[in-house]
Amino acid sequence: AGVRRGLLERRVRVILDGGALDIDWPEGGGVRMSGPVATVFEGTLAPAFLAGLA
Repeated sequence: AGVRRGLLERRVRVILDGGALDIDWPEGGGVRMSGPVATVFEGTLAPAFLAGLA
């Protein structure tokens, strides 16, 4: 939205609690995000929940 409104460049760095996230949105292409990776949650989904997604 920021790029479309002319507020941001197509390449930005977003500072988050877990580190910097680099976002690149080239003309005519998909959005690419890169940055550090860390597990922040592990869990199990109930089979009934998964069945409701199908």
